[in-house]
Amino acid sequence: MRELVSEGVQNGVFRQVPADFVSDVASSLMVRIQQRQVAAKAGLSDAEAYEALANLMVDGIRLN
Repeated sequence: MRELVSEGVQNGVFRQVPADFVSDVASSLMVRIQQRQVAAKAGLSDAEAYEALANLMVDGIRLN
């Protein structure tokens, strides 16, 4: 994840963000999804949670 974010920043696809932080946030949420904590809290299936995470991450760091 960190490498993908770093490459996106270098290529001008993503805005300047701390890649280590972004990847840590994503990884932490992925663990919570796998442990079914997101399903219990938010009522999302694993697939829905992963899709929401992907949308949040990409939309949050993409340059417009």
